[in-house]
Amino acid sequence: MRVFILFGFMLVSILFSSCNTVTRSSDSSVNNESTNQVILGSEELSGVKLSEFDSGSLKIDSGKGEWQTLSDNDNKGDSTVKLSFIKNQIGKKALNVVYVLGPAYNYRYITLKATFRKPLNISKNKTISFWIKGSGNSVRFAMGMGNTKDYDYHGYLIDSTPEKWTEYRIPFTSLYQEGWGEKKALNLSNIIIIQFQTASKISGEKGWLALSDVQLSEIEAPDPSKLKTWPRELSLGDFANGNLKIPALKGEWSAMDDSPNKGDSKANISATTGQTKTSKAYRLEYELGYSYQYRFATMNFSMPVQDFSKYRFISFRIRGSGNKARLCLLTQAVKDYDYHGLVLDATSPEWDQYKIFLTQFSQEGWGQPIPLNLEKFIGFQIKASSMAAGEKGWFEIDKLTLSTN
Repeated sequence: MRVFILFGFMLVSILFSSCNTVTRSSDSSVNNESTNQVILGSEELSGVKLSEFDSGSLKIDSGKGEWQTLSDNDNKGDSTVKLSFIKNQIGKKALNVVYVLGPAYNYRYITLKATFRKPLNISKNKTISFWIKGSGNSVRFAMGMGNTKDYDYHGYLIDSTPEKWTEYRIPFTSLYQEGWGEKKALNLSNIIIIQFQTASKISGEKGWLALSDVQLSEIEAPDPSKLKTWPRELSLGDFANGNLKIPALKGEWSAMDDSPNKGDSKANISATTGQTKTSKAYRLEYELGYSYQYRFATMNFSMPVQDFSKYRFISFRIRGSGNKARLCLLTQAVKDYDYHGLVLDATSPEWDQYKIFLTQFSQEGWGQPIPLNLEKFIGFQIKASSMAAGEKGWFEIDKLTLSTN
């Protein structure tokens, strides 16, 4: 299997064989990302990280803040909580909390929180974001002000923690008090606590919670109750069972040819065995006809519009009959079918694996020029086209995935 990673204008090709590994070129600068220094206290914080888990530390900005756990033991409860580091989906460190809610206290709870020696002034910011996964129990994110003494903090309830790493972007306008304490307006210049708390009236509830990449942002996110959150890696197919319909995305795979343009090309889609015996792939078999000059056949994944702007890469495994294929990102703004795409000059009968920056996809140029806008993503396409009539061929694609890293 060959592996291709497309960074900028450089292609890294690693060929695996029984005797050697050959690297043609690399670009070490691609993944260099700027980091922000966290300054707590009198200065305003803007667009910075509130966690330093990558370094294995619970401290924030040299000890001016720190993450810790708390349980109902202070209220004579007997809940237990254990804190450790695990790896998140991209191999960096994240916090992991394992807990059991005990029977001794009626309002049993455990808390993962960051406390600060001086109040934070985060008034320049509009959103907090974090990556989270867990055992499925509810958790409430909250921010506490220095003048809130009854613990009725402004927060947001996640009804069920997702099984896989998922990013939440919560605008401060969506935070609210639970209502049992004194009502106060949220003052973003006086934040002393940021916390994640799970509580239950049911004794003996067990669970776990993992947290990564807590950050502030000056950009206001949509209300999360109205926004679907997506994991760091999102599959655009059912590569376990080979179903053409994908309920989670409300999408479906299908084949299309030039017959709407009075052409006579033929295209057929089916599910077949993927690279491994336990995986499935989607297969397009086609024959380009004679009647239409711009003859084509495609394999399409179509779905309702979604905001996929946080994704940076697309990866997949592909093989074929040797013919050229164009891979396209379908977005709502393109009306003339000149979608942003990338050409594979020749498909190999052996499986090739690709990982490509989404910024490398571009229009062919015959339609209206439109910037790639993944906030209005509606699908994916593999296209075979030729000025030569009678071309026959096939493509198979497996493990088609969008990812943040």
